[in-house]
Order: sequence, then C-alpha cells, then structure tokens
Amino acid sequence: EIKEYAENFLGKVILCLEKMMMTPLELSGHYKMLKDEITSYHSLSPMVILAKDYIDHHYFDTSISLNEVAEMVQVSPTYLSKRIKTELGASFITYLTKVRIKKALLLMKDPHLKIYEIADMVGYSTQHYFSNAFKKVTGISPTVYRGGAKSYE
Repeated sequence: EIKEYAENFLGKVILCLEKMMMTPLELSGHYKMLKDEITSYHSLSPMVILAKDYIDHHYFDTSISLNEVAEMVQVSPTYLSKRIKTELGASFITYLTKVRIKKALLLMKDPHLKIYEIADMVGYSTQHYFSNAFKKVTGISPTVYRGGAKSYE
C-alpha cells in the first residue's frame, strides 16, 4: 500500500525487492539484481513499463492476456507484443511465465502450502500445467525443488 501511494504521489514507478533476504551473504546478489532491474527500467519505454507493471501486479489472474494488457496501455496487441519482445527480450507469455515462476519460488518457501495451491496462487488453472512451466523455467520439477534442489535462486 505504501509503494502504491508513493507511486501515485510521485507519479513514478518504484521498484521494491519482494524477497526477504535469508542471510547476509545473499545481500550482494540481491543488490545486483535490484540494480540491474533499476537499470533496465531506464531503457524501457513508458508503454512497456506500464505493461510490465500491470503483468507484475496481475500475474495471478488465470485469464490475463496480451489483449487485456494492450487494452490497458491503449495500443494494439500486435504493437505491444513487438515492443515487449524488443525491450524485454522475451515474448509476452515468456515474461508472464517468468514472473509467475518467480512468485512461485517465493511461495515454495512456505512448507504448509501445497503445490496445487501455489499453482492456483500464481495463475495456473492446473497443477500439471504449472509443473510443466516450472520445469521449463527452472530445469527441475516443483517437487524436486521443494526437496532441496534450489539451484534456480
């Protein structure tokens, strides 16, 4: 809520690291990741920043689509798709998948959440589809990741 209020007040996008640091050793890695994200924002057009922000805040919606995001930023889906690919280096669906899997990795830290619950929380209608996407991005299944193979982070 504070971030949204500040963004509205300043009229600028504010970047936040949405991951709690587990140890002081991880600080440099998180710092570099945040610095890279800030740097990438400076090279993005306002339209792609808006689209990226919309995706980042609506990734959990199973029906989110390129058409919906394009309508929100008031451009054609084809034009937005090309700009996202050019500026982010990934297609709309690839970027959405990466956002969803990043959020899933954070949720996986809670041992009380079942994999099917995490799948639902990040916008996948079935656990099978989520598992396939998870493995495609991380190289391992959600079950293996939970079992201790946390190489993706």
